[in-house]
Amino acid sequence: MHTLLLHPALLAILTLALVLVYMYVTLRLIRKNARRLWIPALLIAVLATVLYWYAYGVAGARNWLPRLVMSIVTGLDLFLFKAFCSLGVAPYFFATDPASPENVAVTSSHLILLYGLFLCAIWTTSILIVHLFARRFSSRLWLAFHHPSREKAHIFFGADKQALALAGDLAQKKDGRILFVVFPEGDALPAKISFLQFLRGGVSSGTGQYHKIRQAIPGAVILSARLPLKQCAGQNLFRELALTGLARWAQDPNTSLYILSDNYAENLFVLQSLPDCAARIFCRTERKGLNDSVELASNQHVRLIDRTYLTLKQMKTDPAFHPVRFVKRALDGQGQPQGWVEGGFHSLVLGFGETGRGALDFLYEFGAFVGEDKNQVPFLCEVLDRNAAALAGNYFLEHPGILPDRVRFQTMEIGTEAFWKHFEEALPTLNYVTVSLGDDALNVQLALAMLEMAYEKGNPIPPAIVVRLDNPQKYRRIIEFYAAGLQMDCVRILGGQEVWSVDSVVDETFEQHAKIFYEGYCQAAGEGAPWETMREAIEGTDKSALWKKREYRRKIGQNYSDYMHMPVKAALCPVSFQQDPAVMESIPSVYEGQHCTDPRFASVLEYLAIGEHLRWLASHAAAGYKWGRQKREDLKIHPAIEEYSTLTEVVRHYDWIVVKTTLRLLHAAAQSNSPA
Repeated sequence: MHTLLLHPALLAILTLALVLVYMYVTLRLIRKNARRLWIPALLIAVLATVLYWYAYGVAGARNWLPRLVMSIVTGLDLFLFKAFCSLGVAPYFFATDPASPENVAVTSSHLILLYGLFLCAIWTTSILIVHLFARRFSSRLWLAFHHPSREKAHIFFGADKQALALAGDLAQKKDGRILFVVFPEGDALPAKISFLQFLRGGVSSGTGQYHKIRQAIPGAVILSARLPLKQCAGQNLFRELALTGLARWAQDPNTSLYILSDNYAENLFVLQSLPDCAARIFCRTERKGLNDSVELASNQHVRLIDRTYLTLKQMKTDPAFHPVRFVKRALDGQGQPQGWVEGGFHSLVLGFGETGRGALDFLYEFGAFVGEDKNQVPFLCEVLDRNAAALAGNYFLEHPGILPDRVRFQTMEIGTEAFWKHFEEALPTLNYVTVSLGDDALNVQLALAMLEMAYEKGNPIPPAIVVRLDNPQKYRRIIEFYAAGLQMDCVRILGGQEVWSVDSVVDETFEQHAKIFYEGYCQAAGEGAPWETMREAIEGTDKSALWKKREYRRKIGQNYSDYMHMPVKAALCPVSFQQDPAVMESIPSVYEGQHCTDPRFASVLEYLAIGEHLRWLASHAAAGYKWGRQKREDLKIHPAIEEYSTLTEVVRHYDWIVVKTTLRLLHAAAQSNSPA
């Protein structure tokens, strides 16, 4: 009754074969999805419980409840990390001597099965231990034998979707080596793991992150950290993570560090825990208030990134978003633009969160157009938000150069009857609308309703309807269906993972063009350090650290904006001007009594120069600058923040230089695209 039919030798061979099969299957399983390691572990636990149930029955245990409890406890005890209780509880279950494996009289066949299960249990927990710790050891070993080189290195903390999107773009451009630092998912590994914890959590050592990274960026180096970020002490991040070798990489100026998780507070913690380093650091958090001061006060090359920043960058770099496409340009008899626009520019910003703030900054700068009278055309941006009254005070406090008659905050619940009445009244003069209420479905619903109303009213130039979406692919088809059905190409989708690109975050693609604008300015001024040493030249002055940081940020930002504004000037400039090198050559590189030497081009070029100054004024106002008699970067004061007509001729010529540089680049682009 208590014996098995198989011969012990044959049973031993069969058991060993099953153990080997089990080892192979578990290896395949952990490579595919390590979190499912609990399945074979549970199988072994159940089989061991059944075997011990039988063994305790042989030992004389008759009461089923203590027999079941002790079978489970003893079966779990096969695993290295131990069960939640031990055989010491046996006296409480049995009135007689405790029944244990040591005094259970079983046959050699049962012992063979027991040792087979024991091997499987040991193998399972060994896999877990190796999975948890081997990656950390291999990470430290990799860092010990690999050092920074002239090649760029991009180090990402965590594998969030935005980090994967940016890393994917970097990999596609083959822009250097990519490293990911992954953290244990959940709490740090406890000293003693219970079997129930194992069953509940599976393998939680970053396996999901490994899989995502391998799928998205196959060639990336993955470094496993010792602790989750929240458990670091905050003194030296690399030491806390047991990745001290990263310190060498952080001291290399060719390295970039990316902290891009959705947890802004955690990102700031990482930023403040980093030791001083030469690497560029991109940290995702709000750029306003105290955080802006954190960026300026940092001794490192830090750039804070939030949705406001990304919204502004995406709208600036993509000509499809530019307001010049949605205004009436003045044309000559041949249909060529003359540098100025008719009418004004009227826009609505629906929702004033991070996206809304970025949209307002963009519209204030890129919606500044010159009219026939050489003054700025009427500009009005209405911000509609349920908390507009509270938001307006802080906004105007941070932007003293913004004119209140050009930006109006109105408290309004979007989508109500009052809103739709307001929208209908605004339609005849409306040029642009941005929708960013924090809910994709609501944003799309509003955008489509506004599109139908604009179609019904028959505006000659339909307003741009820019809708902010976290998941554009989900709604792109329906938006395209309605736009095609109504024959109105005016809906623009803002957002999605495409905003996490090298161009949006890092700027390196635009640097060579921004450098050309900077060199043109230096030539006109007769002074200025080369682009590569601009920061060092500013740092070498006797100004305060705050002055230096703000001056460098402003100058870099303006040169990039000069390049990003090129499509606007191209849309306002005759095509013949962009193709004829004589037009750009008619603008002297240094002012010597005249801005343009050829009267054939002077009128249009003057409109473009005035328009450039209006853009420059608006960009400074959006950055918080205001007018002052003397330039004070520390106080955000600049003497050139005044109307074009009141500037000296020498200062005016700087705007002409931007036009000259723009024409130079447009001409080069036209030449490169022309057939050989």
